[in-house]
Amino acid sequence: MSRHRRWIVLTLFFCSGVAALVYEVIWSKFLSEMFGSTIYAQTVVLAVFMGGLAMGNRLFGRWADRWQKPLRVYGWLEVAVGTCALLFPACDRLADRIFVSIGSRIADQTSLLLVLKGGLSAALLLGPTILMGGTLPLLVAWLQRSDAEARRRSAVFYSVNSLGAAGGAAVAGFWLVERFGLVAALQTAAAVNAVIAVCPLGVSR
Repeated sequence: MSRHRRWIVLTLFFCSGVAALVYEVIWSKFLSEMFGSTIYAQTVVLAVFMGGLAMGNRLFGRWADRWQKPLRVYGWLEVAVGTCALLFPACDRLADRIFVSIGSRIADQTSLLLVLKGGLSAALLLGPTILMGGTLPLLVAWLQRSDAEARRRSAVFYSVNSLGAAGGAAVAGFWLVERFGLVAALQTAAAVNAVIAVCPLGVSR
């Protein structure tokens, strides 16, 4: 594999990490309206986020070696993540209506309210987080087919993605949301996913 192609994909995976943590910050702020507490919202988002990543890693890890062009599948996953992000505000409004409708009947039962909130949060977040979790196994499968030093380079890819995630959390928490608002910040991250998706589809050819 040429160094040029490797650096392109490495840069894309860094940007993917940025977008992922931007989403996590934004989702926690959306859900804080339902939970009434930022701490509870962040706890649930983190739990579902990490659980979804683990599930996606396991599911796509089973299939990644079977696809002939895993980098192309990675590109389509990024398209799907961006689409989920654009649909999130509408889905969040629907979840709020469901919560008000059901929650008003069980307002005096704290434990059931928490279960309802957790279930709605999982329904909102598991889809995109599972898709995010599938990106690393696909890139590893692509590396194994195109690079003799796949094992070492996969560790580099994971590290770069984690570095991007740290940057995304900082950008979203300290600047992006404050500057543009929740919906516009979400749309910006979705645009990043769109750019990320186009490049792997081209490189895979």
